[in-house]
Amino acid sequence: MELLFAYDGQNMMAEPQPHTPLFDPKPLVETGRKWSRWLGPAISLAVIVAILFQLQKLNIAHVQAIVPVSPLFWLLFIASYFIGPYSDWLIFRRLWNVPMSAFAALVRKQVTNALLPSYSGEVYFYAWARKHTELTGAPFGAIKDVAILSALMGNLVTLIMMGAVYALFSGLLSAAHFGTELNTFALSIGFVTLTSLLMMAFRARLFSLPSAQLLYASAIILLRIVVSTLMVAFLWHLIMPEVALGWWVLLSTLKMLLSRLPFVPNQDGLFAGVAIILIGNDQPLTNMVAMFVIASNLTHILFGAILGILDLVQTGVRRHA
Repeated sequence: MELLFAYDGQNMMAEPQPHTPLFDPKPLVETGRKWSRWLGPAISLAVIVAILFQLQKLNIAHVQAIVPVSPLFWLLFIASYFIGPYSDWLIFRRLWNVPMSAFAALVRKQVTNALLPSYSGEVYFYAWARKHTELTGAPFGAIKDVAILSALMGNLVTLIMMGAVYALFSGLLSAAHFGTELNTFALSIGFVTLTSLLMMAFRARLFSLPSAQLLYASAIILLRIVVSTLMVAFLWHLIMPEVALGWWVLLSTLKMLLSRLPFVPNQDGLFAGVAIILIGNDQPLTNMVAMFVIASNLTHILFGAILGILDLVQTGVRRHA
């Protein structure tokens, strides 16, 4: 940290110079906000194209055969879908005092990340923030910090859970005839550990927000991970109530763990193999995993289509006003 010296007439005092994050661009005041007018609609159009592509891959007959009919299941499923956007809204409400209308933009962020390449949603939300907030500086720093914190907290939870279940999980991998994956599995753990250590080592240059705001965002993200994991476990329990809820919590944790590990091929197949060893009932379990993937995609498609069309309509109305 660089130091500046100030003289008060009696003593020479050192004043700390605030750090300069590596990835904070200058505010985009000089370029105006015209670029954000077409970026949002362009992403909306890209989402709609991705939706049409996803619809072509859906087997409607298979979907109808495995969809649960319980209203409680679908209420909780939709609630679990909104955990991510709502937690983001809590964070940006604290950072920017955003209105409730930001919630729809954060749902769009989630949909965009699901249907388009990773972090496309952050690009969309950056454009939204430039148009709808009164910030004097660039909002990129806050969005970047929240994205980094999300990855960091996910990595830390993954490492903690790996320490707790590694002996069990390695045994299950061997029992499920995935023993050849152990080297890749270990490499993935090493990569997660290394990236987490690098984030912590360079945190003074990576983050833009004050410590208090970083701690608040970290707490919300950690709570989101815990609640999401428990919610998924309970949803699985509603589908297969004959299996104790504790097993579903363990499996939900293992699935979250696998989703955070790079380099591990066929994560769904690996998870299904481990789950079958733990609880049996291979066909119902396979159907349930497939149903969740399809239901998640359909939910992304539904909200992506609704919000994308509304955005394009509103853009057309504003241009003709």
